[in-house]
Amino acid sequence: MAASASFAWPALYSFPPFFTQVAMMHNFFDDSALAGATEWKDGKKSCSKILTRSCITEQRRHAADSLDVQEALTSPLFNNQTINRHLSPEAVRIVLDELAAKGNVEWTGRDKSRCRVLWRTIEQWAAIIYSWVENNGMTGTVCTLYELQAGDHAVGTEMYGIDENTLKEALAVLQAQRKAQVFSSSTGELDGVKFF
Repeated sequence: MAASASFAWPALYSFPPFFTQVAMMHNFFDDSALAGATEWKDGKKSCSKILTRSCITEQRRHAADSLDVQEALTSPLFNNQTINRHLSPEAVRIVLDELAAKGNVEWTGRDKSRCRVLWRTIEQWAAIIYSWVENNGMTGTVCTLYELQAGDHAVGTEMYGIDENTLKEALAVLQAQRKAQVFSSSTGELDGVKFF
C-alpha cells in the first residue's frame, strides 16, 4: 500500500493534529467545525482524496482492493513516521466508515477488521461502462466480461483490468437501470451482457 514515487502528500499530512481521532471527528468530517477556516476546508478535501487514492495501489487504482485495518495501521496512509504520529484503530475505522458512507469502502466483516476499497463507487463504474458502450457504438450488442476487462476496445480505458466483482456489481446497476441484460451460464456464472 505504499504510495508511488509520484504521489505527494499535502502539507496537512505533516500537521500532528491530523493524526488524532478528535481532529478526524471534529475537523475532518464535521463541516460546521470548519466554518471560516479555509485551510481546514482545503485540507478536508485533500484528506478525502488522499484517503480514497492511497487505499488502493497506484498500479491498480481503477480496481477494488482489500484492506486489513491492523496492517493499515503501519502504512503511510495512517502512520506518519516523519512526525512520529499515527491514528488509532478506532480513528482508522472512523475514516473508513466515512469512506463507506461515500461508497468507496465496503466492510467485508461485521467486526470491521477488513474492507474492500473502491477507487470509484459502483454507480460511477456503471456510468463509465455505459458511456464507453455508447462511445463505441456498442448498444444492442453482447459483450463478454473479458471484452469489458481486457478486450481490444478496453485497452487504454479506465475499465481495463477492472476487478471482476466490481464489474459484475456495475453491470447489475446497469441491469437495474434497464440499460443492460446480464447472461449467466448453466453454472450460474455471469458470462456476458447485452447493452440497450
